[in-house]
Amino acid sequence: MAVQSLRLGRFLSVAGIAQQLLVSTKTIRRWIAHGELHVHRVGRQLRVAEEDLNAFLAARRR
Repeated sequence: MAVQSLRLGRFLSVAGIAQQLLVSTKTIRRWIAHGELHVHRVGRQLRVAEEDLNAFLAARRR
């Protein structure tokens, strides 16, 4: 049986994404609340996978 390696991508904080996109953290949280941006909960923290952020940005470019 072949073993597949698990490759974890980067997970970004709400504040980090807001700073990168030059928007407020409230805007990021609104996108999360509306289901536009997929989020992972790590304990009490919210994290967004880099892949999910890239997909979100690509969909908004169209």
